[in-house]
Amino acid sequence: MILKSLKLKNVRSYKEEIIDFPNGSVLLSGDIGSGKSTILLAIEFALFGLLRGDLSGSALLRHGCNAGSVELCFQIDNKDIVIKRVLKKNSDKIEQDSGSIIKENLVKQATAVELKTEILDLLGYPKDLLTKSKSMIYRYTVYTPQEDMKRIILESSEVRLDVLRKVFDIDKYKRIKDNCDIIIRFLREKRKELEGFTLDLEEKKTQKQKIIRELNEIQGLLSKSLIDLQNAKVLVIEKKNQAEKKQSMIKEFESLKRDLDVNKRDLLSKAGLAQRIENEISIIKEQLEEFIDTKETLVADFLQIKDLIKEKSTKIINNELNISQLKSLSAQLMTQKSNSEDIKSKILSLNNCPLCLQEVSKEHKHDIVTKELTKIKDLENELNNLQEKISKFEKELIFQKEELENLKNQHKDLEIHQIKLVNYREKTARLDELKKSQEQILLESKQTSKIIQELEDKISKSTNIEKEFEKIKNELELSQREEKQAEIQVSKLNEREFLLKRILQETDAEINKKDAAKNKIQTITNYQNWLKDYFINLVELIERHVMGKIYYEFNDLFKKWFNMIIEDEVITAQLDDHFTPVIQQNGYDVEIENLSGGEKTACALAYRLALNKVINDIISNVKTKDLLILDEPTDGFSSEQLDKIREVLNQLDMKQIIIVSHEHKIESFVDHVIRIRKDEHISKLVAM
Repeated sequence: MILKSLKLKNVRSYKEEIIDFPNGSVLLSGDIGSGKSTILLAIEFALFGLLRGDLSGSALLRHGCNAGSVELCFQIDNKDIVIKRVLKKNSDKIEQDSGSIIKENLVKQATAVELKTEILDLLGYPKDLLTKSKSMIYRYTVYTPQEDMKRIILESSEVRLDVLRKVFDIDKYKRIKDNCDIIIRFLREKRKELEGFTLDLEEKKTQKQKIIRELNEIQGLLSKSLIDLQNAKVLVIEKKNQAEKKQSMIKEFESLKRDLDVNKRDLLSKAGLAQRIENEISIIKEQLEEFIDTKETLVADFLQIKDLIKEKSTKIINNELNISQLKSLSAQLMTQKSNSEDIKSKILSLNNCPLCLQEVSKEHKHDIVTKELTKIKDLENELNNLQEKISKFEKELIFQKEELENLKNQHKDLEIHQIKLVNYREKTARLDELKKSQEQILLESKQTSKIIQELEDKISKSTNIEKEFEKIKNELELSQREEKQAEIQVSKLNEREFLLKRILQETDAEINKKDAAKNKIQTITNYQNWLKDYFINLVELIERHVMGKIYYEFNDLFKKWFNMIIEDEVITAQLDDHFTPVIQQNGYDVEIENLSGGEKTACALAYRLALNKVINDIISNVKTKDLLILDEPTDGFSSEQLDKIREVLNQLDMKQIIIVSHEHKIESFVDHVIRIRKDEHISKLVAM
């Protein structure tokens, strides 16, 4: 992996800047706080994103900005890769937004996790690093902040070994041992649990035998109770049959009593009817005595009077019509007379003709008056004649109406007589009919009395049937109670049998589980002993062999780099079994805390370079072997120690080494220098 360029936008002290990285050794030069370390952090952010607890969004995004980005171009296997990551401020939180990666001129948008997956694949790093906060391989082969390197040296041996195990990807042996301890503890607890579970095994077996004995007793009682129940059922059926027969006889007995009641009521009804008929006969006989003198009326007389009434009615109508016509004619004549009198009066008072207006002569008036007087006299004669005729007809009409009224009275008397005659005939017929009914009722009453006697004889023979039925009914109820008690007893025994069988089944299952648990205890003990006595020892042996191989190479490289940087025969350094640097001065051990600042830095740098070489040798498929980033590797170095850096760089023989330092002397033995300056809180590259 070779870095090509880095584009920053709103990252810490950078507003917008592009840094090009040439091959060979490159120095990032500038004063303290100018922004050199920001470039290293931006490179790590571009590759792996934000690192929980180590590299946060708030530490990268420039203050006062809502968004920022880092775009890194690098080369792997002679192919250019461009990765871009974006920071975005949401409310009061700064998070990664989706970014992009360009491979073979193809742009792919991806989330932060997807980008990390792509990078791990490109760099040849293990996939399990995807879920970890930071890449230990990158941190201890490519870029390790100087303070982190000092910290690992000064940490306890156990912490240091844990870090190295993770770096060399051999922490699996410790995980195996830790997991074995967990499993052993689990097996120990499981064995205790099983031992506690099996404590009452013998007691359960004894309890099982008691349950079997009780179950056998219950089954014996149940067999006897089933026989008793069957006998009770047979007896109940027998009593039910007897009761049904008696009930049938009672129904017949009740039917006879009902028939008796019906016939008695019928006999009483007939006696009452006979009495009513007798009373009606007496009444009719009394009524017939009133009609003894009644004579037959001639139909001819009745019809003759009817015809006379009709004839008289016709004459009266004709007479009334004649009177009406004469009165009408008389009214006409009176009208004519009145008209003539009007004409006469008008002529006498008339002087001129109303049409021609000529004077009317007295002669003419006299002629007209004479003519009208004659007419009036004639009309008066006719009126007198008509009045005489009307008077004659009215007298005749009065006489005719009197005759008609007499005829109607005669007709009415004849009608009443006729009705009485019809009534006499009807009562005579009714009397005959009642006498026949009286004879029939007497006959039927004799038959009903005979039936009543027969029914009373039958009923008297069945008077004890109800007592017999009551007795059988009581016996049936007693049998049913005994049957119910037998059923309850059988039900109780069945329930007890079912309960005992279930308890026996549960006890059997529990005993089987406890037997299985007892067998499992031995198996768990075997597993526990095997893990404790054999497997863990084997894993420790393998780890020691692997760590031993790493130790020899690591120790040789550490001593080589330390002696090259210090070059003082009085001071020597090597690693102990826990990879802890052991410093000797004049044959005496010296605590690292008591070394000078330059000596501490030299120790850390030697450890760092040795660690880089060993990791790259062991993990063969990583693609970051050609790149090394050293952050302030010469802090506290003397001028002579700084001169040794040239020799270190030549010995490393890597394609690209990036050094961050504010030491100007290093500029003389690197291939390229990138100068950085900060003005008014903004970092910029200084043009050469």
